[in-house]
Amino acid sequence: MNIFIISLHPEPKSFNGALKDLAVSELTSLGHQVKILDLYAIVISSKLLRL
Repeated sequence: MNIFIISLHPEPKSFNGALKDLAVSELTSLGHQVKILDLYAIVISSKLLRL
């Protein structure tokens, strides 16, 4: 199964980040294909490009 995880959190080592990492690890170990979209990184990158 294909799994798509959308993340929007400024701190990758937060509880939310740990849950995302755990989900990716568990789903991958079960044979699923996991893709992650980090919206926070995209927003920060676009703001930096405007400077």
